Amino acid sequence: MDFDSPAAAWVKLAPADLLPLERYVRERAQLRPRVIAHKKRRTVRCGPNVSLSFEDRLTVQYQVQEMLRIERIF
Repeated sequence: MDFDSPAAAWVKLAPADLLPLERYVRERAQLRPRVIAHKKRRTVRCGPNVSLSFEDRLTVQYQVQEMLRIERIF
């Protein structure tokens, strides 16, 4: 997963961009805290009951990888 490439931020996510399940499971412990920190910087609190999260390629890729892991797909 690429954390620092603004040029790749809006390139469509393709199956080739996803890690195989076994590799993702091995690397997940290192990736998860970095993605959570990245998501935190992209969240704006608008009051006690509202926050806006601005997704990008990395956050979407992480969500897809998590869904695939949970479903044991890919």
